[in-house]
Amino acid sequence: MSQSGPTRDAFSAQLKEVIQKVERDLKEGDVFFEQLGLDREKARAYLDSTMTSEMRMQAQAAFEEDMRAVEQEALEQKAHGLRYSAEARTTPRRPRTLI
Repeated sequence: MSQSGPTRDAFSAQLKEVIQKVERDLKEGDVFFEQLGLDREKARAYLDSTMTSEMRMQAQAAFEEDMRAVEQEALEQKAHGLRYSAEARTTPRRPRTLI
């Protein structure tokens, strides 16, 4: 059976909030670069040229760690939602007749 409505709605609302926050942060980044008169791609290229391979590996490892944490949190929230929908059921299922 599918998840209950309120759980799905709550998850959907949280997801929309996260997307809106990311969009706001990206716009703020654009404003930051514009205010300083910088070209985002040139700044990125410069920073890439100043990073050592060790720094890149550390940044990649930190990124992967963050992604694992995000995935773990999403799985936990999904499991909690499934548990909630099963607990919210008010009547037991009718037993099936086996042939």
